[in-house]
Amino acid sequence: MRVLIKVGRRCNNDCVFCHAADRRRGIEPLALLESKIRRARDKGATMVILSGGEPTVHPDLLPLAECVAHHGLQLGLVTNGRRLADASLVDDLLRHNLTFVYVSLHGARASLHDAMVRTKAFEQTLRGIHQVAGRVQELTVNTVVTRDNLFELRQIVELLEPLPNIGVKFTFPQPKGAAFEHFDAVIPSLSEAAHYVADAISSAQARGSPVRFGFEGFPLCLMPRLESLHDDLLTRNIRSMMEPEDEDLFPVDDLLFTKLPQCENCENRAACPGVYREYIRRRGDEEIVGDAHAATSHIVVEQAHLREQAAHERRHWVRLSWACNNRCRFCLDRELSRASHRSEQDIGNDILQGRREGAERLILSGGEPTTHPKFISWIRFGKRAGYGWVQAITNGRMLSYPRFLAEAIRAGLDEITVSLHGHTASLHDQLVGVSGAFEQAVRGLRSALASKRLVVNVDIVVNAHNVDHLPEMLETFVGWGVREFDLLHLIPFGGAWESTSGDLFYDLAQHGDSIRRALEFCREQGVQVWLNRFPPPHAEGFEYLIQDPVKLQDEVRGRASSFEALVTGGPHLPCRDPKRCRLCYLQGLCDDFERFVALSRESFVPALRVDENVPKELLARLPKTDRLEIVAADPQSALALASTLHARSVSLRLDDYEDLSKYVDDGGCFGGMALREVVVSRSGQWKAALEGANTDLVVLLHRDLMPLFASFHECANRLILEQPTYHKLTTSLRNDVDLRSLFQTLGKAIRTRGIARCLSGLEPLKRWDWLEARFMRPDGTIDPQQLTRWYGRDRFFAKSLRCKDCRWNDDCVGMHINWLRAHGFAQLIPQH
Repeated sequence: MRVLIKVGRRCNNDCVFCHAADRRRGIEPLALLESKIRRARDKGATMVILSGGEPTVHPDLLPLAECVAHHGLQLGLVTNGRRLADASLVDDLLRHNLTFVYVSLHGARASLHDAMVRTKAFEQTLRGIHQVAGRVQELTVNTVVTRDNLFELRQIVELLEPLPNIGVKFTFPQPKGAAFEHFDAVIPSLSEAAHYVADAISSAQARGSPVRFGFEGFPLCLMPRLESLHDDLLTRNIRSMMEPEDEDLFPVDDLLFTKLPQCENCENRAACPGVYREYIRRRGDEEIVGDAHAATSHIVVEQAHLREQAAHERRHWVRLSWACNNRCRFCLDRELSRASHRSEQDIGNDILQGRREGAERLILSGGEPTTHPKFISWIRFGKRAGYGWVQAITNGRMLSYPRFLAEAIRAGLDEITVSLHGHTASLHDQLVGVSGAFEQAVRGLRSALASKRLVVNVDIVVNAHNVDHLPEMLETFVGWGVREFDLLHLIPFGGAWESTSGDLFYDLAQHGDSIRRALEFCREQGVQVWLNRFPPPHAEGFEYLIQDPVKLQDEVRGRASSFEALVTGGPHLPCRDPKRCRLCYLQGLCDDFERFVALSRESFVPALRVDENVPKELLARLPKTDRLEIVAADPQSALALASTLHARSVSLRLDDYEDLSKYVDDGGCFGGMALREVVVSRSGQWKAALEGANTDLVVLLHRDLMPLFASFHECANRLILEQPTYHKLTTSLRNDVDLRSLFQTLGKAIRTRGIARCLSGLEPLKRWDWLEARFMRPDGTIDPQQLTRWYGRDRFFAKSLRCKDCRWNDDCVGMHINWLRAHGFAQLIPQH
């Protein structure tokens, strides 16, 4: 049991939210406090935690620490940390059993923190945190969440993240003392504060942060899926306390809190602290959900935002070696037939190139990177080159050697991803081809976890041998302490496509139950999962896990030579085979690659899209077309482009349609070409586009256009309502309208494009297969990376597995992948 003893009210800070603002009892005498320590010992305490005010300003701090140690107790401090900047004081306290430190830090910069504590304290507090980090068993940094620091919680985590074995806790202010006095100026809304706390925690967890998190003062209904992080005196086993005026121990109570009628049936009622009574009195109870399930969708959306940020992080992969001490049956390198290390010059140049391109994360891979004799040196080199984060993808075996692991950590290694393909030696070893590999990998993994210095995650190549064991594999690894997983769908490359490996592939539909149970387990446990190369329809119900389409660029980058050969006139992709392609996640992308490479070599194409950034050299090479779309600032800029091209008809996608009518002749032509469509994406364009030309008006549906929807019936015969496609899921979440509700409200047949028929009730127009100048180089060849980016943004569509029973299935492409990630496959309802 832990006991908290307040040594007085005196403090060298003057926090704007302090619940103990009454300073009349400055400090308690040493003799009285020593008697309280003895009383705590007699009541069965194992630790005495000194609090205040500020306990470190007590003139008898060291005698109090000596008293605690003399009675065989551990020492704890609840402190602002300023005096801990004194290294000699910290050394003395450590000699007197200091094991628990709880430090207050309320900003990631001096100006914010110092304003909140109303004195110059930031530098001392931060130095104090650094003095004790890694030297006490339990270090927690507490941030009181106020109106002033609400938007900087992420930065606080990032500031503290590099420190070893650290916890960060976010606390809603108690409406007592100074916080009561300045209630409206200090205390944010509960729901808003909960949002930013969840954001800070989830963003850190999404990138695999080693920080331990907690929160206090929030009802659990506002922290869905983070309930296990609730952290107060009782969860820390602090059962009793003494205020300065108390003569004996009193049980910790929750009298400041209350529970509401809507809490009655909540599944978390027993574990939840409730809401501060004074908060309800001042602000009411409308924010309180009272049902743990009702808030879950909010956190799922937040997680999607954070996962996207992680997926779009600038990272650089560097292969150190083709050699490996495993012989995985599905190894992608098998087809390379190499077992050597890369030259040091090539590795060094590659690492530096990544920094020149702006990458912040360095990922060392192989083969098996830890087999490289200078693996430790390359970690150091990466840090010196300026990478903020160094990660290694490894089979984990070398990490079983304590000295090797310790040297890697000292060199600056931040994260490891360990490949484990079974939860037993028999399963794992037969897949990696080495007896004893499992034992070494597990020892390395668990040593890395025990170090508390590394972010540790596990990747699993899911195949016919382990797919039905996936739930128990994840349960086993979570039991060891792993909180993040990459599940890699088997693809037909390398060893997996050798004639002897036919037993590795499996039917996703037949084994879908095992995969769903595994994903459900992770969701219930709050474990981070990344699905890699899994066909999206098989993630229905878990759409937030669908791989971000930006990751397709990594796939193309990894096979750069094959794609480059294709676009420069060489052979077709060597892997193209119908039997092989049907097993591959990249089939749709490769189909488009071959289609558009062929189109780029033609003198005439069905549809061509250009913008003002097209180099003159490329403009001269572009083919003639039946349908041209010009993306430009205004009619004059569009006309200048049109004059250099040859097309039968044109569509315009302009920022400004002012004076468009001056550029359209009496025959409805623009620059000598029949004007077919004008594209509108903002309400400010509507009037000028509508009046500028008597042609079809394409409306890219957007929430900002909703005020115009009521007027659509006036020009319904000219309208084409199109669902835009976006590069990012977050953009889709921010901009999309409710399609089904929109078409039910319109009640009129209007042409559509890019909208599945089951959502509108209308057969959509065909989407144009634009040859885009933006993914072409000045010499007229396709840029593989630009085409891949465009495919992910414009061409990556999917349907639910249920759609096969829809009468419109054969003519429907579904919806764009980011729309589905945002809104779910459940929106697609088969029509029979």
